[in-house]
Amino acid sequence: MRIEKKYYSLSVSLLVKVFINIFVVFYIAKKVTVNDFGIFSIAFIISSLITLCLDYGFNLKALRLTSRSKIQINQELSSMIFAKGIIMFLLIFCLVGFLTLSHYNYNTKLMILILGLSSLPNSFGIFFLNNFKIINRFDKEAIGYIVQGAVLIVCLVIMELYNSNSLIYYALVLFLARTSFFIFVTDIGPATFITISPKYFFLLVSTYKLLLFLFTFFASS
Repeated sequence: MRIEKKYYSLSVSLLVKVFINIFVVFYIAKKVTVNDFGIFSIAFIISSLITLCLDYGFNLKALRLTSRSKIQINQELSSMIFAKGIIMFLLIFCLVGFLTLSHYNYNTKLMILILGLSSLPNSFGIFFLNNFKIINRFDKEAIGYIVQGAVLIVCLVIMELYNSNSLIYYALVLFLARTSFFIFVTDIGPATFITISPKYFFLLVSTYKLLLFLFTFFASS
């Protein structure tokens, strides 16, 4: 029985995603104290909730566009990006408000901020890669997750070489891996098969610059 190539790509994508999430949790649990792992867990849960809110079913809805024309696909995806941009601004506002009103210490707030912001480019990266399934380019998704996993492993190896167990550094590693994932996706570009409206893509890039500014501001305060 011959297995189609796309199923190999789907299997690789699933395995890498599961590996990243499970490996990171167990690895950090082994390297840090119980108290620090509790802080990481809070930040990781908040990050997951932000991703859940930002996804909002867009990935599944996009897969239903396979029978549409390129013009219709472009219009639908552009509208989804615009909607995700609005949701992202609301989530950033809620995140900053939560950190301002909460009574966590500085390190906990910084952890929540880093992982919370990292979920935003990760969500957009997943959305863009998911759309390659519309044209049966499942290999693009697999490569994207491999890039994210490779960056994660390299950063963790560097931390091991320097014998660093800082919780903030682990959060920055996740931030870097997810950002690299997003940069890779925007580099191969959704425009590989369709043209996203420039104003929506400008909104996405501008918002990402805003959250990088917020990250820098809170990290240096």
